[in-house]
Amino acid sequence: MRLPPPPPDETATLAAAPAYGLLVLAFGLHLTVGSQLQRAWLPFGIAYGQVLFFFGLAFLAVVALGQSPRRFFALAPPPARTWPWVVLAALAGFFLAGGLNAL
Repeated sequence: MRLPPPPPDETATLAAAPAYGLLVLAFGLHLTVGSQLQRAWLPFGIAYGQVLFFFGLAFLAVVALGQSPRRFFALAPPPARTWPWVVLAALAGFFLAGGLNAL
């Protein structure tokens, strides 16, 4: 299954995106702030790196493109009955990643 091509105006916006500048900024933040945070307190430093690189870069790119982050990421709260599972999965992932990083 293939996705339909983006509209021409969206293609032009994506082509003009400051991708390299964003990557250089993220790399600089990781080397300066991230390394100091990891030296000060390893769990917080690792969490900072995860948030910066897995969500922060995508969020900055979407904002730089002039898109709505809420619409782009389809951000909507889950139904009330699923919140305990969401929290449990987040905690399990956090502790599993921390344990793997410690190894």
